Amino acid sequence: MRKLFGIAAILAATTATPHTQGYAQGYGSSAPQTASVPAAQARDLAGPEINQLIYGRTIAGAITQGPEAGVLYTQRFNADGSVTSTQGSSGSNEGRWRIVGNAVRTSWPWRELTWGVRTDGAGRYFKVVGGATSEFTIQ
Repeated sequence: MRKLFGIAAILAATTATPHTQGYAQGYGSSAPQTASVPAAQARDLAGPEINQLIYGRTIAGAITQGPEAGVLYTQRFNADGSVTSTQGSSGSNEGRWRIVGNAVRTSWPWRELTWGVRTDGAGRYFKVVGGATSEFTIQ
């Protein structure tokens, strides 16, 4: 029997509910490394916490995967459920956002994306999509 430590133990103890089962897959060892903060403080935010964090605010980060890796983005989560996104110098896009279970679902004309939010417990936040994480800041 294998012992689990830190974030792995926390994630292993988390029970998925029917509306989060697909979302919860793939977390495993992809948690961000937080050398100065004990892993036990890292955790995934619940839906109401995510809503409080982004409602009416803008997040900023860099795309970490695919052909646009390294491109900076911002996303403004408006109170009316709309979201405005900018990527690099390509202008802005309009979509919709909502909290679904313990995740954010953004709907764009070309696709829908569901992502969770993880914190390291020291004020850093990470988007979690299918096990991959990318840091973002709140503006």
